[in-house]
Amino acid sequence: MKRSSLILVLTVVLVGGLAPAAFAADVDATWGTSGVATFAIPAGTTVTDTALLPDGRMVAVGFGTSFTPWGGIVAADGLSITPLSGFVSPDTRLRSVAVGNGQIYAVGDVGIGLGLSTVVAVFDSSGSYVGGDTFVINEFTVPTSVAVDGSGRPFVAGTGRGDDDGGETAWVVRLDTVGMMDGAFPTLFLGPPDAHTNPVAYVGASSGQAVAVVTGDDVPAPGATLGFHRITESGSVFMADFSSARTIVAADIDSSSGTAVFGSLTPGASLTAANYLFNEISSTGATAATSAGVWIDVAGAIEAGRLRKGEVLGAGEGDVNTFVQLVATGDPFGGRSDSELIDVATSMFDGSVYVTSLDVPAEELAISKYVGDDSGRFIDDDASVHEVPIERLEALGITRGCNPPVNDRYCPTANVSRGQMAAFLNRALTLPAATTTDFFVDDNGSVFEADINAIAQAGITLGCNPPTNDRYCPGDNVTRGQMASFIVRAVDGP
Repeated sequence: MKRSSLILVLTVVLVGGLAPAAFAADVDATWGTSGVATFAIPAGTTVTDTALLPDGRMVAVGFGTSFTPWGGIVAADGLSITPLSGFVSPDTRLRSVAVGNGQIYAVGDVGIGLGLSTVVAVFDSSGSYVGGDTFVINEFTVPTSVAVDGSGRPFVAGTGRGDDDGGETAWVVRLDTVGMMDGAFPTLFLGPPDAHTNPVAYVGASSGQAVAVVTGDDVPAPGATLGFHRITESGSVFMADFSSARTIVAADIDSSSGTAVFGSLTPGASLTAANYLFNEISSTGATAATSAGVWIDVAGAIEAGRLRKGEVLGAGEGDVNTFVQLVATGDPFGGRSDSELIDVATSMFDGSVYVTSLDVPAEELAISKYVGDDSGRFIDDDASVHEVPIERLEALGITRGCNPPVNDRYCPTANVSRGQMAAFLNRALTLPAATTTDFFVDDNGSVFEADINAIAQAGITLGCNPPTNDRYCPGDNVTRGQMASFIVRAVDGP
């Protein structure tokens, strides 16, 4: 049975009516006040990065004037912000943040003696500090970015300099889920192939695969090189490089859309111009596409982003405003006057785009929310006659998607397995968890085992090998006849 047909049946029979579909607009007026959330923050605070939580909330991090860590979680409606709590670390600057494993991973640098070390602070989903680590790559260790791959493993990247010999390093480390350095993974020292100085590493994830980009200034000629790497279980694989005629003055990596995009900015031909370059990175670690051009009246900031359907977003900062545009066409996407650019992030759950900036001179945090596309939760059901019920069941928590961990697709023409059917029914009916009884011998290790046992306990399934019925056949497709039996037992009882 097709997934789209089953969803229509489940929606009408088990759940009830359909909700109207949402359509794209420039600004999501339900967020904050008319699409913008603004919050007062302590004077002199530098906000450095943001990340989105699965429930629509946003976490932002940074540091104060005396290098005290700062962070907060913005509510899903954009009307309030709750400070991160429990993390006390003087002389600490939080620089990047990522979400995974139901936790928040913030990284920064902390002054120890005459040097700098990297600090990791882990918070639970409510914003309470639960642990972390501090480590030294060399005397001056500064992180640039943190990302969580599809298996839930956090990676941190950055740069460092040795105080004694002046040696410079670009590095990547892996953390365990509680934020400690993973001793089973080697510290990676990465670089582009050419001779270079000032190497800096950035880490992201593409389709769940950890990838890294390393920048460095060419020696002796002016210019820069970008090196692209795929992070493997045992180290890294160099994939490609890209040369620039000018030194990079700003860079950013973003993987909130599920595909990593790296943006870099170099000085233009005049004092009022800057050259931008955006590299989309595939799951192999190689560049999948590049976009280059010139921005006029840009002050030296760049942020990369990407819509769920693939369009690259580029954000910059002028003398008195921030702007976001669709890079391929140059069309404006959003912006804010009298502000300084902080970050751009895309929600994989509904395609919304969040643009964070600092309003000046008010020194208020401003987060604008835009509707990035009109696809709803899934981007592959737009042409389906079943799009409305598919989206409705996702909103009810009955379906989650077909391509974890991103889950931006539903696969409406794919067949439904008996294991998936069990999950749909269990979520739709909110059945009680099964007792310790294991009803079938062939579902051990299946991600649907708990769902299968729940519908068996409720009498909705009897098994697949009568009269013994000690098997469920979770990998078999559901026939229309079986679907009829499932639905009738679910509605009328066994």
